[in-house]
Amino acid sequence: MATLLWLALIQDDVVLIPRKDRNAYEPAVKACAEAEALIEKDPKAAIAKLDDVLRLKLAHVERRLKLAESDGGWTDEVRFFPYQYRGRARMALAKIRKEEAETLLAGAVEDLGKSVALKAASGGYLREAEEALKKARRKDARAEWRALVEARKFKSARALLESGAIGDAGKLLAETEAACRAHVLASLADFGAGPRFSEAAKIDFSRRFLLPDPAELIGEHPILDWCRAQLDVLRRLREEGLDPVLERQMLDARKLAAAEENRWFRVTAALAHDYIESRLRSLLDHVSRAPLAERRRLRAAGGRLHAGWAETCEKAGRDYRENCPELRNPLLATLAASFPVDPEELDSIDLDGCFAADSPEAFLDGAIAKLRELRKTPRISEESLRKTLTLLVAATAIRELLAGRSEAEVVESLNEVGTELRKLGGAAETRRWGPRVDRVFAALLRNP
Repeated sequence: MATLLWLALIQDDVVLIPRKDRNAYEPAVKACAEAEALIEKDPKAAIAKLDDVLRLKLAHVERRLKLAESDGGWTDEVRFFPYQYRGRARMALAKIRKEEAETLLAGAVEDLGKSVALKAASGGYLREAEEALKKARRKDARAEWRALVEARKFKSARALLESGAIGDAGKLLAETEAACRAHVLASLADFGAGPRFSEAAKIDFSRRFLLPDPAELIGEHPILDWCRAQLDVLRRLREEGLDPVLERQMLDARKLAAAEENRWFRVTAALAHDYIESRLRSLLDHVSRAPLAERRRLRAAGGRLHAGWAETCEKAGRDYRENCPELRNPLLATLAASFPVDPEELDSIDLDGCFAADSPEAFLDGAIAKLRELRKTPRISEESLRKTLTLLVAATAIRELLAGRSEAEVVESLNEVGTELRKLGGAAETRRWGPRVDRVFAALLRNP
């Protein structure tokens, strides 16, 4: 029965509104007509009127209507398309309020979609709204992409481009990658700058070797990879005292740029030079207080450090040596040459052998000659010099006493050696060669 009544009220797609419903529809139809007239002039006011109409939830919308008259007739046909009108008003307002365009156009698409679903001829408006929404979203997406790039969120910017939100994103992707590379290089501009490696406090160390956050970076960055490896080495050297591999890092930096403009090579060279200098100075500081075996170990360690540096400088090539002052600095060679020497030949000299020799005189002459040469050893340690001079006094005293000279004559001939021994704090040992030799030592070491 309801279906028959419905069909009776529809004539050629015009809905007839009976007298009992006229009071509900009449003001709504009037407001809808007023809103249509305001779509271009005042779209905001039009939307407000249409919101009120649609809140009534009338059964017959997006239709042409005729309202029942009191005399039993019908009014002229009126257009009642609140969804279509509101959709069009939202499209008009989107042109004015650019910042709200996407939201307004999305609402327009929704309204016009409902209008089309209700069989209204709103398809053209719907297509127009959909196209405008796509453009707005592309524009908004472009602004979002730009904001992400400016915020250095390059990975997020790339994801937005790859989502298809922006048409023809290839150029923007290239711009994103270029911006990321520029950011990485700018972030590394101060890498390694600042105080000496050995003197930097922990907070200075962190600032000096600050790297960009990798979470939002895209593409390949060989310089950043090199810096990250460099930082790992430096951190381990600083915190754990491991043997340096900075020289290898320095040579690896050659692939990053040409010699005359390769700041990464120069950064590593300065760090390596600084580190090796600090290590050599530390070894030299310890060697002055170390016993014989430890002195020899420290001197060998210093020699290896400098030899490794010299080899690296040679491998770097002429162009890098010419463009990097650290590679030409003689300081490390000077420090390595400053280690005191403890001649191993001194360990083999045993004057007791003269008593078993076929010719004690010849044995002693040979020992004296060797000791005089060892005395001339450059940078000979104080301990080794004392031992050398002690053995020289003993060998000379024994040799001359065997030759018939008096103790006074022997002391006279060794006065210069005795003076040097006194400056060194006395003889290393005197008790093994008999009372006459002991008296020679006593006379030489007595304050003049």
